[in-house]
Formats: sequence, C-alpha cells, structure tokens
Amino acid sequence: MLTAGGALVGSVVVVLVGLVGLLPLEATTAPIDLAGATAPWWVGVVLVAALSTALAYLTGIAAVGRLGARLASFVGLSEVLFAVLGAWYLVAQEPTATQVAGGVLVVAAIALIRWAEPPEA
Repeated sequence: MLTAGGALVGSVVVVLVGLVGLLPLEATTAPIDLAGATAPWWVGVVLVAALSTALAYLTGIAAVGRLGARLASFVGLSEVLFAVLGAWYLVAQEPTATQVAGGVLVVAAIALIRWAEPPEA
C-alpha cells in the first residue's frame, strides 16, 4: 500500500511540474537504439516498466519480508552507494572522500545490525 501511495504521489508531482512547464512532457513513437540495435519504441517502455520498476519493487518488497524492517531500512541506504559506484564505472566520475566515507559507514551499519540481531530459533 505504501509503495502504491508513493508511486501515486510521484506521478501527480511529475504531471503538475509538466503542466507548469518546468518539465517537458513529450512522447514519440520513433524507433530506439538499444545496445547497438534498432528496436520499436514499445520495447524500451516494456523494459523500463518491467525491469527498472516492477522487478525492483517486487524484489524490494520480498527482501523486506526476508530481512526484517530494521535491516532492510539500512540495506535500502545502499542504493546511494550503488549510484556512486555506477557513476564511477559508467561515466568515470570518481567518488569524493566524503562519498567513500559514507559508503563505508553504510556497509558498517549493515554489518553491525546483522551481527547484533538475535539468532533465529
């Protein structure tokens, strides 16, 4: 329910920002370049909707159920860590010392929480 509410609020904000002209809302049915090949426009839409959105939400919800809310909340912080690593790899943007320190703290917090959890019966 919380995920659906967040998606609804995000959608409303994007539409409002588009209506006032701060965000261009345009669509095209032109073919797309996908990994060096040409594909129909709808292939990109399906990939974004299925992989980047639906699969991410479903695996996230399943992970919270398996990890527990406390550990999952800290694991969720690793999203920023992976964004920094992705930028480093994909566009050669080197992480700053502050970003590295933050990443180390997130990983240490996850390890500490996991270590401090009581063993399962």
